[in-house]
Amino acid sequence: MVCERCLSLSVFTLGAVASVLCLAKAAAQEKAATITVNVGQVVGKVNPWVFGNNMLGYQKTAWQHARPEYADRGSGVWDPDRRCSVPEMVALAKNAGLSVSRWPGGCGVHLFDWKKTVGPLDKRPEQRFGLPEFLQNCADIGAVPLITLADYHGTAQDAADMVEYLNAPNDGKRPWAALRASDGHLEPWDVVWFEYGNETEHGDHHGKKMTAREYAENYLAYQRAMKAVDSRVKLGAVIATGFPALKDWARPVLAAIGKDVDFVIHHSYKPGYSSNDGKPDAKTLLALGLAGADQIQDYYDEMNALVRETTGGRDVRIAVTEFNGHFVQEKPAPYRHCLG
Repeated sequence: MVCERCLSLSVFTLGAVASVLCLAKAAAQEKAATITVNVGQVVGKVNPWVFGNNMLGYQKTAWQHARPEYADRGSGVWDPDRRCSVPEMVALAKNAGLSVSRWPGGCGVHLFDWKKTVGPLDKRPEQRFGLPEFLQNCADIGAVPLITLADYHGTAQDAADMVEYLNAPNDGKRPWAALRASDGHLEPWDVVWFEYGNETEHGDHHGKKMTAREYAENYLAYQRAMKAVDSRVKLGAVIATGFPALKDWARPVLAAIGKDVDFVIHHSYKPGYSSNDGKPDAKTLLALGLAGADQIQDYYDEMNALVRETTGGRDVRIAVTEFNGHFVQEKPAPYRHCLG
């Protein structure tokens, strides 16, 4: 026999349990997320050049942190003894859809001397992965070459000489074209895409720093000299690597070259983190990292507005030639650039 009080208590208890279960179910339903992918809806075309790679190839004399394998083996893509691309690396690049290859890459460009990368191999024993080898690797992969010019070394004439080496016919009148032919490529390479410098606004890492005005003047001089050899050449201009640079560097540069610039260059490393104290914790840091997409979108919105304003509304394209997250930590767990 169950007393009336116990029965009432049991009903109350069951009701409370049922309520808790309902609340738990509702909470679970609230936390559930559904992602729907409509494969039949075309949002827009993907740029075929979206998957690129920085192919390091600079000399120790150009960058104190350069490793011998950069200039000797292209960090592993080139076999200097057999004078050919490493087949496994070519296969990996093709399978990944690599469509653009940038050389010689990064801050080692500042003082880079491209003329040390061409000619007989016995004259350049420490640069067996030079300009002709890079171009052959591009051809093997099926990638478009993008060449970055030194900004703190050389002259506009040096850049024009490079275009002659790359694109001029070997007709007996052009010594650099003749050198290309002797390097094993009789026909022109027909390279179109170039960058003038790499993050020029931060200096050459040896105390020299160009002003925005100096850079703009140099850009126009290089562009004129290069196009005089081959009018197809497209030369990119460094405009910014952060929000302050949009005002202090990009605006005066674009004000001077806006009507002539072929395209502009940006390197995206957002968000950034550099610490060894464990703060914030890894979970919070991951959440901050996931906010990088919004930061990048905001930055490009502002950059596009500035480009339109300073170029008279021209449709000037942005080339993102370096892209990563900038996470650097040694402890408690070492990682660099990638998180997790």
